[in-house]
Amino acid sequence: MGPKLDELSIKEQTMTWNLSELDGLTINRRKAADKQTCVWLFHGYGANEYDLAGVAEVLDPDAKLSWYLPQGIHALGVGPYMIGRSWFDLDVPTIQGSIARGDTDFLAQKISPALAQTTEYLLPKVESISSEYDEVILAGFSQGSFVAFDLMLSMLTNTNMAKKVTKAMLLSSTMVRPKVWAEKIANLNGQKIFQSHGLQDPVLPLQ
Repeated sequence: MGPKLDELSIKEQTMTWNLSELDGLTINRRKAADKQTCVWLFHGYGANEYDLAGVAEVLDPDAKLSWYLPQGIHALGVGPYMIGRSWFDLDVPTIQGSIARGDTDFLAQKISPALAQTTEYLLPKVESISSEYDEVILAGFSQGSFVAFDLMLSMLTNTNMAKKVTKAMLLSSTMVRPKVWAEKIANLNGQKIFQSHGLQDPVLPLQ
């Protein structure tokens, strides 16, 4: 015997994406029926809060998890009549040139302070929503992965949140805050972290 009509209705509602706003932060969300697990998924440079919705639909087709896909803080033009978003200003030509020269000092000098400001802005908002759940997973792609991991390390210093943060998924990431992360990484305590990186990434090469 198949599911009842009311069960189908509940599943259809939980599979629906909706936009919401929290203190100026736009979030594309798909909420599950229970409050067990939430996933924060941060898009990459030039994308938006819709870009990674397909990831949620593939990894969680039964909508057992609540997904929160925030919109990047800054708007930027990515083409004719096209507006993308970013989490902080990112000078792609400078990054590519620095990597080509084998110079990674720009990470600590430019990206680390910018990421710190982004985390300071996002942290209270992410913790406010996450406090409703038993488990929190932080994930992101490229620039979004910087944000996800920095938030994870910051949340682990919060006694109330540390026990909730269990996993991270970092796609095409890199060590953008070497000194800060080297200190905070000591707070990791059994969390599981999945990392993946493409072999042909022109902005952040594997090496």
